Amino acid sequence: MDAKKLTSNRLFLAFKDMEDVERYLHAYSELEGLDEERQNSYYFDHREALFLAAIVTYCRSFKKSNSTGMADKRINVDSIGLFDSELKLKELHERIISLRDQAVAHADWSFHSTEIVEANNMSVLRRSPRPYYSQGISVSEFLKLAAHVSGKCKNLSFDFDRNISADTEQQK
Repeated sequence: MDAKKLTSNRLFLAFKDMEDVERYLHAYSELEGLDEERQNSYYFDHREALFLAAIVTYCRSFKKSNSTGMADKRINVDSIGLFDSELKLKELHERIISLRDQAVAHADWSFHSTEIVEANNMSVLRRSPRPYYSQGISVSEFLKLAAHVSGKCKNLSFDFDRNISADTEQQK
């Protein structure tokens, strides 16, 4: 398959992924609002699940995928200038990728650890803190990042598709 088509297909899939990321994050915010209204954490687990889904879905286009030769395996952010002059967004992108790699898809000790607190002949008390995945990542900034990636990928995909169409017409 033509290299332009491979890239265009991956970019379009990224655009669709970012739509899902935005849906998940909006649902997260809606549940957060309900928790604030009720002054409790009833939806905390739901919000964490949505945040994890947003991280996994966001990262999908930037990690190697088996596309059976129908799309680029992943997006190379530098080759398409995804974050040109957008340093803060690139930093957040890298932070989310790192979070996915260390805490969501894998279990690095810095996020998933355990230790014996007390032990005797009758019992063992162990501590294993749970990661708080959304801690330190602003949902509104994550939404800005997803919107940026969505718009850029949609526009680049359209440009590639238009060029592919023009190349096909010239070959006739």
